[in-house]
Amino acid sequence: MQAYVDAVIPPAQRGIGGFFGVLYWANGVLFRHFPYAQTDSITKEYLAGHLPIDHLEFAPMPQFINEIRSGNAVLTVVNVSNHSTLSALATWVSNNLINQ
Repeated sequence: MQAYVDAVIPPAQRGIGGFFGVLYWANGVLFRHFPYAQTDSITKEYLAGHLPIDHLEFAPMPQFINEIRSGNAVLTVVNVSNHSTLSALATWVSNNLINQ
């Protein structure tokens, strides 16, 4: 997990400190996802119940913690275990990409 955090916060920024964003956690997975640019076809996918993702970053993190510090930098972690879509995404990542 620390290697992931270090990748999210570049070394120069760790010394500056402050708030550097939000990560999500569910089912033992720390992650963040980046959506595609909003278009009519992407909107149709959302309305159909799909979650189109441009890319996904993740790391195993068995226990939830609400804040990660690296140097003076702080990342907030949001527990999305009760979110139907993001929890399912984390479960899929855990089953297919982490626990192989």
